[in-house]
Amino acid sequence: LFFIVTEALLGAGLVLFDYVGKNVSVGRVVYLSAHLINTLVMVAAMALTAWWASGHRGIDLSSRGATASAIALLSAIVIAVTGAITALSDTLYPVSSVSAGLAADFSSASPLLLKLRIWHPIIALGASVYLVVFAASGSREMKRMGTAIIALVAAQLTAGMLNIALLTPIWLQLLHLLLADLLWIALVLFAAATLERSPAGKQAPQLAHR
Repeated sequence: LFFIVTEALLGAGLVLFDYVGKNVSVGRVVYLSAHLINTLVMVAAMALTAWWASGHRGIDLSSRGATASAIALLSAIVIAVTGAITALSDTLYPVSSVSAGLAADFSSASPLLLKLRIWHPIIALGASVYLVVFAASGSREMKRMGTAIIALVAAQLTAGMLNIALLTPIWLQLLHLLLADLLWIALVLFAAATLERSPAGKQAPQLAHR
């Protein structure tokens, strides 16, 4: 409930502070990033509410997989934030071809928002490797969830490459965003399962250590 309220307030702030239309200020980038992070936390809270309401136990932050889970979730947040910045840049500075877009990304005369655009695919590729390793390292009981994460990572990378090749059409951007939300929910639930408290005498699913 708290994050639903803050989501509404942040959304209203975008209009009240005039962070819309052709506004290319640093303030808009920062505010948009904060809005997106709040959205992700809200979605995580909803997913965890459903997860725990279905009978799962709480989490144990002292579990061996706590650090790996935190890195995976933070990686997903960084991917999402850089993706939002890239989407804003694509909207404000549309290009006529992939080559023209790349030239603009590396041009010293380009505005800051355009120069930041190149970081999203680089970060997404690097972080995706970690997410795949994280998902594959789960226990046998978590194999289905891990497989779903790996499939969503592959789908996201494919959608991202198509987005670049097709010059970011709206329908593909929406699909890209949907896949990002599904991947985020899967990661949150995978982390919750990894850190789930064990009943007395039983061992909770943990990340496998080789």
